[in-house]
Amino acid sequence: MASTFVSRLFSVTAATAAAGALVLTASPAHATSSSQSWNINGGYKATVNAWHCGVYVKACDWKTSTKLYKGKSSAKATWIQSRAIVKSHGIGASLEISKSPSIKIYSKTKDKAEYRWKNTKTWISDASGQVKPGFTATHISTKSCGALKIGKNINFKEKCVTAGAF
Repeated sequence: MASTFVSRLFSVTAATAAAGALVLTASPAHATSSSQSWNINGGYKATVNAWHCGVYVKACDWKTSTKLYKGKSSAKATWIQSRAIVKSHGIGASLEISKSPSIKIYSKTKDKAEYRWKNTKTWISDASGQVKPGFTATHISTKSCGALKIGKNINFKEKCVTAGAF
């Protein structure tokens, strides 16, 4: 009877450890994201997306994008811009850029980094990178803002979405 109890205890412990390992290694499945679309004159639609890891140990990946569609197909803009702000939250929180982002840093403070990217004659402006929140950080947030122009007359002024509490 004692060996049955030990065997069951071992099985429960192993299952719990396996589930915990899955949570820590499968961070894309536990991501924080936000997305919103806006209709624009001429049958166009702009979509702004923000994403970052939901679980991290030392570093956290982030991605943002602004996309233009006409109907269900991608559509080319005269220019399309994406602006990303990644912020670390908590008492004395800090943020380190641990992997070069796909775009240049526009501004950086102790706990926040801002990136901008502008493309011409295409349907998307996107950015990605990785940050290391300091050990006092409680969480990170990612804000994504997009703006674009189509031809001479259609302007989509900057609209934003936020993944996580900003």
